[in-house]
Amino acid sequence: MKKFILITAALTMLWTGTTFAQRIEKPDKTYTAEEINERLAEGESVPFIDILYAEQNELPDLMAEPDSITSTSFYDQLTVEEKKYYDFIDKNIDTTLDGISNLTYETDDFEANVDMDTYKDSQLGPAYITELFTEIIGEDPVMFVRRAFFTYLGLDHPEKFWIDTSHGVNINLNSMATTKSISFSVIISPRENLKYYPECYTSEAQVRSDIAAMDKKVDEIVSAIPENASDFYKVKYFTEWLTEHNSYNNTAFESKEYTDKNLYYAYIAPSALLYGSEDSTNARNPVCEGYSEAFKILCDKAGVETMCLTSENHKWNVVKLNGKFYNSDPTWCDPVSSDDNIPGIIKYSFMLLGSRMTNKIDDSGEHDISMNGNLIAPAISENMYIQDMGFPIYEGLEYGEGKYSFPFFTYKYLDIDDSSDLNTDDIRELLYQAAEIKPQTSQDFNGNDVIDLSDAIKYMKLMFI
Repeated sequence: MKKFILITAALTMLWTGTTFAQRIEKPDKTYTAEEINERLAEGESVPFIDILYAEQNELPDLMAEPDSITSTSFYDQLTVEEKKYYDFIDKNIDTTLDGISNLTYETDDFEANVDMDTYKDSQLGPAYITELFTEIIGEDPVMFVRRAFFTYLGLDHPEKFWIDTSHGVNINLNSMATTKSISFSVIISPRENLKYYPECYTSEAQVRSDIAAMDKKVDEIVSAIPENASDFYKVKYFTEWLTEHNSYNNTAFESKEYTDKNLYYAYIAPSALLYGSEDSTNARNPVCEGYSEAFKILCDKAGVETMCLTSENHKWNVVKLNGKFYNSDPTWCDPVSSDDNIPGIIKYSFMLLGSRMTNKIDDSGEHDISMNGNLIAPAISENMYIQDMGFPIYEGLEYGEGKYSFPFFTYKYLDIDDSSDLNTDDIRELLYQAAEIKPQTSQDFNGNDVIDLSDAIKYMKLMFI
């Protein structure tokens, strides 16, 4: 017979990103990973924020090299066992729409020489089982759950918005063993006396209504794309749609306590797809999570390879075009400061950027990648997308009071003769340069099977009009 023993490790699951960096401060005390493991081994409930900031000297060797990343799905970075757990979540996540149902994942039975006396010992058992888990799975339970669960909900599937990981999700670990085998169960449940939902939702009916409305809106937006449109066109179109239908939610960003529950919409995709507006006082407008996650949902629907990335204070997207990766940030394309937050204005200055221009624009480190779970971002192209397409770019930036001149991307690099004035000579020279680029780095934009000056003109219209 198998012996059943329960080890409880209740963790408040949080992702890195603006949501959490702004609303949850770093704990007063940080612990070492060894201290955290000891607390877990003793059966203590450990807040995820402690794990997030734990000082860990050694991590499992699970990380890939950036240059080896070719996929925009973080799923491809997971181990075999993590993928099994991820697939389980994907298959069963909709059962949590009621806000209360548990998700119980059971591993296979693993062959193992189990010392049953140690296994049953109330003092030694928890640490022993954690040790067995780590030896068999290749990582400790916290890392295992964090990687699979974070990858699924925090990065790959923003359409599953009804589980609010900042609100609180408990993780319990069970095991069953004989002298020759052991298996594990990972249970996801809502925290005590709470539902999974963000605090802007109160019922399953409300959640399901927004899922249906968001699906309908996504279909409506994507169906407006012309047939045979390029992925570049789609990225530009989605960026424009999101910026034209939303205004950044400074109230949600700056507030530490939300008396208006509508502010919780700011951190999920429905804010940008359903409830956003150009009224800057709208409590349901998005912050960066809302923009980024909505952008990914749209790109996924349209077949554009896209991923979400997080830093300590921000969330944005990476887009894969023609085999290369580019930073694309719909939040930063929507002006938010007092002097340029004008309805209808779009900054293309953070659309499909390479690493070099990203670093020039962002001197605050908002796009310094910092993701949980030993996940890695792909290597970003050094050039902007349009540079890789063969178009000449002026990369100079003018700063005044700490801000770059707007919109440098949309006209500054057209100043071919550096006269600080945009004139017909600049346009003529740029178009001729664009028309003469090598075919393998260009596109037949007007569809006449010839790459010539008319394609350059068509490209300029697509880009700037």
